[in-house]
Amino acid sequence: MTEPKRPPAENGLRRALDVEIVQNLLEVAELRGEMRASLQAINEKIDRLLALQAKVDEHSQAITRLKTIWSLVAAGIAFLAAAVRDWLFRQK
Repeated sequence: MTEPKRPPAENGLRRALDVEIVQNLLEVAELRGEMRASLQAINEKIDRLLALQAKVDEHSQAITRLKTIWSLVAAGIAFLAAAVRDWLFRQK
C-alpha cells in the first residue's frame, strides 16, 4: 500500500525562503516604480530641451535676419556716401 502524499511540512527554512522571495518581489516592484518615475523625468527633461532648442533656432533665425538687414543698410549707406562724394567732387 502506498502512502498518500502529504503536503510538505512548513519548516523554518521554507518559511525563510518564502519571506525572502516576497521581499525580493517587493524590491523589484519598487525598482520598477522608481524606474518608471526616472524615465518620466527623463522624458520631461528631453521635452524641455527640445523646447529650448526650438527657441534657440528661432532666435538664431532672428539674428540672421537682423544681420542681413544691417548688411543691406550698411551697403545702402556706403552706396549713398559714394554717390554723394562723386556728386560733390564732380561739380568742382
